[in-house]
Amino acid sequence: MMKKLVLSLALLALFSCSGDDDQGGGSSSGCSSGQVCDAAAASDEVPIDMPAFTVGVYETVFDYASDDSPFSNGTTATFEITEDESLIVSIDGFDCVEVKNPYAKDYFTPGSNNFFYKDECLHNLAFNVSFDTSDNFNEVNVQPLVGAGFFGQFKLQ
Repeated sequence: MMKKLVLSLALLALFSCSGDDDQGGGSSSGCSSGQVCDAAAASDEVPIDMPAFTVGVYETVFDYASDDSPFSNGTTATFEITEDESLIVSIDGFDCVEVKNPYAKDYFTPGSNNFFYKDECLHNLAFNVSFDTSDNFNEVNVQPLVGAGFFGQFKLQ
């Protein structure tokens, strides 16, 4: 009986702790069940360091959808920018994904407060996280990975 109890506790400890639970993001919500996307910047993209004011968790709702949008109006999502500059994307109805390597597009002026993340793993989209001129969260624009375009936006709930 004692051997079974010790074996059960050992198995429980083994299977309840895995290295995949910590994505290293230092985030409050995390994305232990999703993919990690680590895309490199393209020729019209400039790798950037995220300003400290962007770190936070943003509860949003999709409030504008183009005809070819992958998300419908009313879809809710949580976007989290972590201290290690990852974007954790949790859209209702989809697995979460952690996207690394923020970048700026060369057609935006410096200081425009538009920060891009390429999700080449799950959604095959770019998320343009936008802040206003007072450094307050504005929206997340959903765009194609390559070229110009606009599928819609997530705004604060």
